[in-house]
Amino acid sequence: MSRILVADDDPAVRVAMAWTLLEAGHEVTLACDGKEALALLKKSTTPFDLVIADILMPKMDGFELILEFKKILPQMKVIAVSGGGFFCGGEVMLEISARFGATKVLEKPVSSSRLKSAVHKVLTGRPQSSSTQTGTADLEDAASEKIAWVQSPIPKSVVI
Repeated sequence: MSRILVADDDPAVRVAMAWTLLEAGHEVTLACDGKEALALLKKSTTPFDLVIADILMPKMDGFELILEFKKILPQMKVIAVSGGGFFCGGEVMLEISARFGATKVLEKPVSSSRLKSAVHKVLTGRPQSSSTQTGTADLEDAASEKIAWVQSPIPKSVVI
């Protein structure tokens, strides 16, 4: 099907995502951080169709990774995933990711069905037709509307 690069510093998350994506018929390449993911992208002779990137990773975080990918391949599709960090939750990290160019965002933990649905939607531009995806598709459509709002330009000043 599609070539997908997964970058996450948590080995359990990487493996879980890989199994889910392999089960869905995709070819999967794994990276343990942003720096390794960027190196894999640069040396790959066959382009990746999609990158799934965690936001908080050592060596190179997901924000920087998204920006670097977009410099090399502006049309690169990226799904950003995050559970948040010490100072802020995943939702904030994902809102920032959308502004940096993520095609779609998912808050951790990400179920197999949510991951498959998001990947399918990003790669094809339409939701999965499976009846088990109905509720998830509705939620993700609502989230997409929120992302569209988040991707609006940042005001230069705010009056309170």
